[in-house]
Amino acid sequence: MIHFRMNNIRFNSNLTACRNAQMFTFAVMNFKMIAQRFPDRMLIGFLVVMTVMNLLQANHTGALFDETYYWYFAKDLDWGYFDHPPMMAAFIKLGMVFLDGELGLRFFAPFLYAGTVFLIWKMLKHKQNEKNIILFCTITLSALLLNAYGFFMLPDTPLLFFSALFLYGYKRFLGNEDLLNAFIMAFAMAAMMYSKYHAALLILSVMIANPKLLKSKYFWLAGIMALIMYLPHIYWLYDSDFITLEYHLKGRTKPTFKISRPLNFVAGQFAIYGLVSFYFYWALIRTKTKDVFLRTCKYVAWIFLTAFFISSFNRNAQVQWTIVAVIPFIVMAYDFLRKNVGYQHWFYRLATINIVVLLVLRFALANEEMISLPYETFGNEEWVAELKERSNGLPVVFENSYRHASMYSFYTGIPTFSLNNLFYRKSQYDIDDSEASLQHKKVAFVSWFGMKDPDFSFVADYEHHDFKGRFIDDFRSARRLDCIIDKDLLDINDQESISFVLHNPYPEAIALDDLKFYGAYVHNNQRPSQTFIIEPSLKLASKDSILKANDSLVFDFELRELPKDENAKYFRVAISEYDLNIGFQGNAIPIKN
Repeated sequence: MIHFRMNNIRFNSNLTACRNAQMFTFAVMNFKMIAQRFPDRMLIGFLVVMTVMNLLQANHTGALFDETYYWYFAKDLDWGYFDHPPMMAAFIKLGMVFLDGELGLRFFAPFLYAGTVFLIWKMLKHKQNEKNIILFCTITLSALLLNAYGFFMLPDTPLLFFSALFLYGYKRFLGNEDLLNAFIMAFAMAAMMYSKYHAALLILSVMIANPKLLKSKYFWLAGIMALIMYLPHIYWLYDSDFITLEYHLKGRTKPTFKISRPLNFVAGQFAIYGLVSFYFYWALIRTKTKDVFLRTCKYVAWIFLTAFFISSFNRNAQVQWTIVAVIPFIVMAYDFLRKNVGYQHWFYRLATINIVVLLVLRFALANEEMISLPYETFGNEEWVAELKERSNGLPVVFENSYRHASMYSFYTGIPTFSLNNLFYRKSQYDIDDSEASLQHKKVAFVSWFGMKDPDFSFVADYEHHDFKGRFIDDFRSARRLDCIIDKDLLDINDQESISFVLHNPYPEAIALDDLKFYGAYVHNNQRPSQTFIIEPSLKLASKDSILKANDSLVFDFELRELPKDENAKYFRVAISEYDLNIGFQGNAIPIKN
C-alpha cells in the first residue's frame, strides 16, 4: 500500500510537472503569436515598461560626477561650454523645471532612450520583420552600455537619440529625396553636433559610404540648413577663442604610446556588448549586401571602431566614444539573426544572461548595500553632509576638483568654485563667473593635494580622497590674468632677455607684491615637468607697484637665468597670486631644440 501511494505521488508529480511545462509552452507560444500579430503594440508596451523602469532607476541612483558637472552647466544656459556643446545642459535645465534632485537631472534620459529604440525599429520595420519584434527587443536589451543611457544624463544620451533620428531620416531620404526628409536630416545633424563633436564622424561616415549623396541638391540643402542651425555655437566658439576645440585637440592629448591603451580599447568594445558581442561583430563581418542603408551601417560601425582604435595609441580612448556604432550594430545584428535562424538558439540564451546581469547591476546601483565594490554614485550625500557641517555652510573653494565642486553644490545648493592650477586642467569654472561671485567673501578652502595646519579634514567619494580644509576670511584669486609672450618659438640658449605682457582684466587693481612669477617647462602631456621662480623687471618703471584695473604692464627677464631641460617641449610663465598655487596665466611657447 505504501509502495503504491509513493508511486502514485511520483506519477501525480510528473503529471503536474508535465502540465506546468505544457502551460508554460502554451503561454510562450501565445505571447509570440500576440507579439507577431501586434508588433507595434508590443514595442509600445516594451518602451512604456522600460521608460517606467528607467524613471525609477534615475530617481533611486545617486548622481554621477559628470552629471552634476553638466548640471552646473545648466545653471547658466549658453551656446557652449568649456568641455562640451550645450545640448545635455539644455535637457537638464528643462528637466529641473519639473523636478528636483536626481530625477529632475535625468528626467529626459528615459524618453530619449525610448525615442532611440523606436527610431531604430522604424529603420527596420517592414512586413517580413513584424514577426521578429521579440528578437529586436532582445537585441536592444542585450546591448549593455546602451541601457545605461536610459537613465544617466550624459552627452551621449542626446547624441544617441539624434544619431538615430539622422539615420532614420537618411533611410527615408534614400527612398524619397524631398524637402521634408532633407529637413529631418538637417535638424538631426545640427542637434547631434550640439550634443557631442563625435557626431561629425557619423556624418562623414555616411558620406563615405554613399558618395552619391554629394550629387543630391537636397543633401546639400540639408547641410546648409544644419550649418545655419549650428551657427550660434560656431559664433560662441569664435567668441571664446575656440577654447573647447583647443581643449579636446590639445589639452587632453598625451602623445605617448602604451600597449595597454589599444588593448583596453579592444577589450572595452567587447565588454559593452557582453556575452552577445560575438553576434554583433559576426554580423558586422558577414553583412554583405547591395542595400545602401545596410552598407552605410557597416561603414559607420567600421569607421567608428577604426578611428578610435587608432586614437587609442596616443591617448586613453574611452569605450563610450564608439557608442553611436551601437545603432548600426543593432540594425546589422537584427538583419543577420532574422535571416539566420540557426544562430538564434544560443543568442537568446546568452542574451538572457546579459539581461539578468544587467538587471542585477541596475538594482545594485539603486541599493548600495547589495555590493561592496566602490562606485561613484555611492556615498556622495554622506561626504557632502559632513563637509557642509565642518565648513559651517560657507561657500566652498575646491582646489583642482571641478567634480567635487559640482557634486557638493548639486546636493547642497551652496556656491562653489574650482580653483584649478597648472598641475591640473582647466574647466568651466575657469571661464564663467564663479570666481567673481566669491571674491572678498569668507570661504572654506579645501584641497586633497596637501595643506599645512588645516582647520578641518574629511574623506570624500568612492576613491576616498583625503581632503584638508581651512577658512579664508577674505578670499581672493586672479586666475584670469593674462601673461603673454609674443613669440612663435623660444630659444632657451639665447642670451638676450625676453618680454611678456601682463594684462589685468579685473575691475580692481592688483598689487604686484601679491604676485609671484614662475617659469614652467611642459612636456607633451601638457603638465609641467619643472617649475622655478623668475624675477622679471618692469620694462618701464612705474611709480605705483600696482597693476591697474583693465590695464597692462610689460616685464623683461633673462633667458640665460633659466634652468635647462632637454626634454621640455614648451615654456610658459605662470603666476602664484595671494600665495595660491600657480595657475594657467601664461601661454605655452614651443621650445627650439
